[in-house]
Amino acid sequence: MSRISEKNFTRVAEQALHALYERFPEPLSASALSQEIGRDNEFVLRVLEFLEGKGMAKKTGNLAHVRLWTITPAARKKYDSAQKRV
Repeated sequence: MSRISEKNFTRVAEQALHALYERFPEPLSASALSQEIGRDNEFVLRVLEFLEGKGMAKKTGNLAHVRLWTITPAARKKYDSAQKRV
């Protein structure tokens, strides 16, 4: 896997978060999200785990073979307030 700068990783994380925000309350799999933002599945999964660690995304559902992700209520609230300021 090629290396990516922290700045670009953060930019992709913002794109993933925006996609989760736009599709809320529908959870997305890493595969669906990778198609949405144009990145490979493994990289998107790494981004989602990063967002989970920051408390901005969470796993939903109880399927063993498919992990579904959604934006957390706290992150959604912050995103809503940021959208109102713009």
